[in-house]
Amino acid sequence: MQQDVAKRGELRCLFAGVSLALAASACAPLERAFDPHERFAVYYDQSAPADAFARFDTVVLDGDVHPDLNSLKDNQQQLIGYISVGEIKAGSPVEQRFDDDMKISTHPYWKSTLVDIRRNEWQEYLLSEEIPALLAKGFDGVMLDTIDSALYQEVLEPKRYAGMKDAAAQIVKQIRSRYPHITIMVNRAFDLMPLIAADTDILLAESTLSHYDLSEKRASFAPDEDYAQYLAKIRAAQGVSERLKVYTLDYWDMNDPEGISKIYELQRKQGFVPYVATPDLRVIYHESKIDLNTAPAFRRAADSRNYEKGSHHA
Repeated sequence: MQQDVAKRGELRCLFAGVSLALAASACAPLERAFDPHERFAVYYDQSAPADAFARFDTVVLDGDVHPDLNSLKDNQQQLIGYISVGEIKAGSPVEQRFDDDMKISTHPYWKSTLVDIRRNEWQEYLLSEEIPALLAKGFDGVMLDTIDSALYQEVLEPKRYAGMKDAAAQIVKQIRSRYPHITIMVNRAFDLMPLIAADTDILLAESTLSHYDLSEKRASFAPDEDYAQYLAKIRAAQGVSERLKVYTLDYWDMNDPEGISKIYELQRKQGFVPYVATPDLRVIYHESKIDLNTAPAFRRAADSRNYEKGSHHA
């Protein structure tokens, strides 16, 4: 596919602008012991065969709809299961278990129900039912999503929803306390990270370099200053916990290999582990420049991997 001239110009400007922004904000990449060849993927479907995941070290999957986990275990991947902390999926029977007072509103696009995470019954449901059920299936850890939804409610109505941020931090800390040896990945929640970085293994920085307009189905690069702000927040979190690993998830047009390559390049320069896909996350996409003769980092250096199970939590 021929590249759009405007997109080419935007791409060049992005790199020039980001370089200046990083220099100005002292967001230079930090020296980490993470393997630069490490790879991960996010996949929310069940039809892909096990060998489609063979080149990845870590795979994030939907907790309910996913491929056979035993077949993936044969590939030695670290398997992370999705959990929604601040919302209930549209149509889920879980919604009927809780009274209306705990329900805040309906997401305008996904039609999910935003919940009051301060409520004890919701926290106990996550800790005593949702997470144990996920781990019993064979997952090695959890990816905590939609925390931002709860944090945003406190920003919108600080009096009515005071304590949402504290409740989110409490949930993560309780997960770490009850399940000390699992991998905990947190999606975004950048403003919360200084409080929970020590209890988090992986920060998933979704949509930091790119923006995807769901209504227009169009991807674009985020403004330079926005990306620089995200980097500053990520560095602040890593300042709290040097072992905090950063994965990035950006959405892009899969017919634009140049743009995809640039996303991988820029995110890796920051010391991150990137993945690029489409927003539905129902197809596995491999990086075009992947070296198929190089084994995934998990199998090449399992004994030195930064997040060896149980190695950093008592």
